[in-house]
Amino acid sequence: MGGPNPIDRGRGSGNTARVADVPPAVFVYGTLMPGRLRWPLVEDRVEAHAPDTVRARLYDTGAGYPALTMSPPGSTDPTAPTVEGHVLRLRPELLATTVELLDAIEGVDTGLYERVVVATDGGERVFVYTWAGPVEGFVELDRRWDLPER
Repeated sequence: MGGPNPIDRGRGSGNTARVADVPPAVFVYGTLMPGRLRWPLVEDRVEAHAPDTVRARLYDTGAGYPALTMSPPGSTDPTAPTVEGHVLRLRPELLATTVELLDAIEGVDTGLYERVVVATDGGERVFVYTWAGPVEGFVELDRRWDLPER
């Protein structure tokens, strides 16, 4: 499948219309991945998980968590950078509350990250949290974030 295709940007956990429209899976690439620091916050809300990739750029924020910026919308450039992570298939009966929890963890209301719907390289329609601010001063990483977390 080609590069990402952002089709929705959600802001704020109180926006139930946006929450209702998200796919039942999230792409995670940092502290929410299985075995990482924040995995226990979502583990019981996940039906299944599997490795996958998205076309994006990954940065070390220097704050103990990564930042991801998507390649240009609709990009089908096969040379675009790839970021490794996991697709978490969320329990359908907990989808709305899980999205609200993830929005809070990711600081959507504060403008730190925004929720965007994309297609993974494996063809999954997922939402992902992308960095909402400038990346100047961040170190760009190659494919994977595996630095100490806070």
